[in-house]
Amino acid sequence: MVTAQRVETTDPSSRRLRVPLFRLIVAAVIALLFVACQSSGRRTESDSNSRAVSPTGLSLVVLISIDQLRADRLDRRLPGGLGWIARSGRVFSNARLEHARTETCAGHATMLTGRQPAAAGLPGNTVVDRERMEIRYCVEDQSSRGAILGRRSQPEEGRSPQAFRVSSLGDWLKAEHSDARVYSVSAKDRAAIALGGQRPDAAFWLDRDGTGRMTSSRYYLKELPDWVGTWTVEKILAPVPEVWRHASGDPPNGARPDAFVGESTRWSMTSPHPVKPEGDTVGSIDAFLASPFLDDRTLAFAQELVAHEDLGGRGGIDLLALSLSGTDFIGHSYGPHSQEARDALLRLDRALASFLDFLRDRLGPEHFMVVLTSDHGVLPLPEWGHQQGEGCPLPGGRIHPAEFYEGLSVELDEIFGPGPEQADDIGPSDWFLRNGYEIFFRPETLARNGASIDRVTAVAEQWLAQRPGVARVWNGADLQHGKGNEPMRTLYRNSSFEAGAGADLIIEPAYGCLFTPWPAGTSHGSPHDYDRDVPLVFLGPGIDPGTVAGAAAPVDIAPTLAREMGITAPPELDGSPLLLWEEDSPRSPDH
Repeated sequence: MVTAQRVETTDPSSRRLRVPLFRLIVAAVIALLFVACQSSGRRTESDSNSRAVSPTGLSLVVLISIDQLRADRLDRRLPGGLGWIARSGRVFSNARLEHARTETCAGHATMLTGRQPAAAGLPGNTVVDRERMEIRYCVEDQSSRGAILGRRSQPEEGRSPQAFRVSSLGDWLKAEHSDARVYSVSAKDRAAIALGGQRPDAAFWLDRDGTGRMTSSRYYLKELPDWVGTWTVEKILAPVPEVWRHASGDPPNGARPDAFVGESTRWSMTSPHPVKPEGDTVGSIDAFLASPFLDDRTLAFAQELVAHEDLGGRGGIDLLALSLSGTDFIGHSYGPHSQEARDALLRLDRALASFLDFLRDRLGPEHFMVVLTSDHGVLPLPEWGHQQGEGCPLPGGRIHPAEFYEGLSVELDEIFGPGPEQADDIGPSDWFLRNGYEIFFRPETLARNGASIDRVTAVAEQWLAQRPGVARVWNGADLQHGKGNEPMRTLYRNSSFEAGAGADLIIEPAYGCLFTPWPAGTSHGSPHDYDRDVPLVFLGPGIDPGTVAGAAAPVDIAPTLAREMGITAPPELDGSPLLLWEEDSPRSPDH
C-alpha cells in the first residue's frame, strides 16, 4: 500500500500529503512532449476547434457516481463491474468528503469542478436566499430557459445550472476543444445538472415528477434528440418486472435479517416488493425508483447515448458523467445493511459489468477511463445502530425536527416577545427559517421585537446546545472568522456561503442520531464518517492498480482528470491532482 499524494496548495489548514512541485513540472513537460510527438500535423491545442489528445491515448472519460454508496460497501470480491473496478483500479482507501452538509447536490458539485460546495454555489439540495428569505432548490431556474422539455412546466419546475458559480471539467475541455462532447445522465435532475457544468452538450434526467420520461431543459436544448424522445415512461418500464424478489437472509448471507424494525413499509418490508403497481403508468415511477431496476435502465440509456453520439469514437476525448440513484432510494427506505441493499448492490455489480463490457468492445480497454465515487454515504438505520451499541444515545435514535424547532420558537417568544403567527414549515413563530440543520433568523422579526441578531443567536445557541441529540451548535459568524475546532470548522465552512449569506446557526447532530419527521427509513447530511466516507477509484490506461492510503477526496477528481486529459484546469481549485502511478512506473518523472 502506498500513500496518496496531492499537489501543494496555499491552504495552511490542509491535511493532505503533497507532491514536490519540481516533479509535477517534469511530468507536465514529459506529457507535453509526448503529445507533440503523437500529434504531428494536427492543429495546436490553443486552436479552439482542435480535438483534445490525451498523453495516455484516452478517447472517453466516464465518471460513475453511485449515489449513497458508502466506502465500506465497495467490495473487491464482487464478481461483476464493481468488483473489477475495485480489483483493477487505483483505490484511494481513505477518501472522504471535505464538507459537512453531505447531500446529493453538494456531493456532485465537487466532483468535476474541483471546488468545495460553498465555492461552487451548490452547498446543499436547497439553498436559502437571504435577501428574500426563501428556500430555493439547488438547480431551480424560473426563467423560460429552464423549462422542461416534452411537457408544460411551471416556473418553479425549471431546471438549469444557473446557481453554479464556477466552471467544471467539461467546460475546461470545451474551452480548449470546442468539438469535444460532454454529457451527464442521472435519474435525479440535480445530480445530472451538477455533473454537467455550465455548458455541456446536454444533461439528461428522469422527469419523475411529470411525464416519467427521460428529459432535459431548454437551457441545454431546443428539443430532445429523436432517440431521447423514444425514452418514454412506457419504454423505461417495459423490461422491468412487476415485482422485485430478493433473499430474506435465511440462511444468513451477510446482510441484516429482513423486515428489521425501522425499515419503510411503503413498498413492503419484505420480498417481493411491487415495482409496477396497478393503475397509472406514471404513478409506477415511485415504486420503480426504490428498486435496483432504476440503475439498469439508467445504464441502458447511457449506453444508447454513447452509441448515438459516438462518444469516444471521433478522435480526441469526450466526457460522460453518470449518477446512479437506485442505491440512494433503496438506502433511504431500508438502510445500507438491509437485504434490499445487498441485492441491489449485486444487481448493480452485474449491470455495470455489462456496461463496461460494452465500452471495452466499442472503444478498446486502452481508450477509456473510469472514475468511481459517490456523493455521500448514509447513516445505518438508527434502530440498527442502537441494537449494535454504536448509535445515537437517545432511544430509537430519531429526533422529530418539528417538535425540536417549535421548542426553540417558544423559548424565543418567552424571552423577546412573540412575533405575529405565520403559517410555514417551522411551527407557530416566524423567528427563523430552517433549512435542514441550518437556522436563518428573519430580520423583520428581529426588528419588530427590538432584538439584536447577536442576542437572539446567543440565546438560541445556548438553548439548542442543551437539547438531547445535539453534539454542537455552530455560529455562522464564528465560522467566518475561523473559530472552532478542526476538522469540523473547515467542514462547515466548505458547506457555507461567504459572510452575509450563510446560516446564523448550524446544528451538528450527535453521532448516530437522525433528525427526521419520518418513523422509518434513514438519511444522510451530517459531517460524520458514515456520511463522508466514499469510494474513490481511477481505472484506465496509464493508471497503476493498487490501494493507496492517505488523504483524498472527490474534490480531487477534476484536477486529476484534467491532467490525464491534457487540458488546463483553473488555478483557483480546492482539489489537487492525485498520483495515479507508482514510483517505478514509466510515467514517473523519477523513472
